[in-house]
Amino acid sequence: MVKVLLRLVFLVHQIIGQSDIEDDYAALYIKAIQAGRVTRKSLSPQGSDISIINWVAVYADIARFDAIVPYHPTAIAILAPVEKRPEEEMRDAKNKHIAILHASYHLILNVEPIKKKYIDSLNKQMVVGIPNFSFDSLESTNMSTPEGIGNYIGKHVASIANSDGMNNKGDFGGKKYNLKHFEDYTGYKPVNSLNQVVDPTKWQPHVEYGSGLGVQIYSQHFITPQLGNLKYFGMRQKPNVSHILRRKSSHWQCTSWPCNDLNYKQQTDEVIQEVANITEKKKVLIEYFNDKLLLFEAFGVHAYETYHLNEEQLIFLAVKSSIAAYNQMVAVWKAKRLYDAARPFTAIRHLYGNHTLIKGYSKDHMKVVDDMPASDWESYITVANHPEYPSATAAYCGAQAQVLRLEGKSDNTNGFSWRIPKSSSFFEEGKPIKDEIIRFDTWTEWENQCAFSRLWGGLHYKDSVVDGVKLGRQFAAAAIDFVNSKINPKNPY
Repeated sequence: MVKVLLRLVFLVHQIIGQSDIEDDYAALYIKAIQAGRVTRKSLSPQGSDISIINWVAVYADIARFDAIVPYHPTAIAILAPVEKRPEEEMRDAKNKHIAILHASYHLILNVEPIKKKYIDSLNKQMVVGIPNFSFDSLESTNMSTPEGIGNYIGKHVASIANSDGMNNKGDFGGKKYNLKHFEDYTGYKPVNSLNQVVDPTKWQPHVEYGSGLGVQIYSQHFITPQLGNLKYFGMRQKPNVSHILRRKSSHWQCTSWPCNDLNYKQQTDEVIQEVANITEKKKVLIEYFNDKLLLFEAFGVHAYETYHLNEEQLIFLAVKSSIAAYNQMVAVWKAKRLYDAARPFTAIRHLYGNHTLIKGYSKDHMKVVDDMPASDWESYITVANHPEYPSATAAYCGAQAQVLRLEGKSDNTNGFSWRIPKSSSFFEEGKPIKDEIIRFDTWTEWENQCAFSRLWGGLHYKDSVVDGVKLGRQFAAAAIDFVNSKINPKNPY
């Protein structure tokens, strides 16, 4: 995935004819983002909360893009228009860099649930990213300076994000007290509960474990079902998803025992077998593709190191990627709510009951056993808190791989590889036992392994993975066209 953006940024550089002059601001920008890492700390420690991550990413990248616009000869803003600066200011990359980081700072500060320690991280981001940085500049309203421009754009884009319906502040409908960030206000209620299955084809909240004063055990809630009601960015026509999503009401009928629907049982057995066949290499891949923040962060690092691209080129590419990822996520969440489908663990327990022994992965023993009661079966990594169909990760994989193929006019990765450090697992202490290097020769290979990692780990059914990839792919072209039309408005979209 890292070299998806490496190659994309390089090709964008060729396509839009940016200057060949290199500067150090791309490196400073990357170091600043790494110094902050606020989204991981405040929202998603494992980088796996895909709906919220994509929502934050699209607004952050749009704010950064819009901060470039006043210093770009042709580009127009996506959300926060500001007058063009004089030509001599456009030639100084430092102005863009300062505006970008100021916009990023205020976007994150105003949309995420920030606590004091996270503000410290944001401040560190600015100190690392801007030489001779002054905290007084964060309050500047002087629109003739990059500081003032960035401050305005970050706050303006944040105000749009705060009112787009995601309810990131928890204040939807005028709520004022005991606010819960990203709380559902649509009235979604699961058919099944943590302890009772009424319909085994419908989503069942899984148990969650949290540490605090003692051991806390609580039920999952469908995270951000309201995402499916949000608007797409830059889509001139609503995408046609009905021909891709194939699960119909006539499928997966298994409300009583014995189960008479072969599709339900066959696909459930396939999940059991996939987890029983798990390998150390597959576990590495499952965790790698699960961490979307790791993938996002690695894009810029390797793009800079491999192609020595400037900051502007990195951000132009990043906003294409984030808009494609965000738009497919809106479609995915519409479908998740519509189908409200059960995760495999529900079906396995329904089909085989408490007294049947099956093959399963023991997290305590870190290996597959063949005498596991079906009631104890679990996916390799923690199952996400939203319905099963379609797979959000698979759709993300499809969107990103398709962006690469369209931008690069090739399926060749040009030798993509990525290092997984030893003992970096979130789920198994001490794993992997050594550094692992993963390689992909084609974007199709990357896309398939990204998507099917969800089947290998027991989180999704095969049709959820296959259909998710197809769904995600269709959002890439529109995102590319939309951003290109903002970079050069003379080319009609």
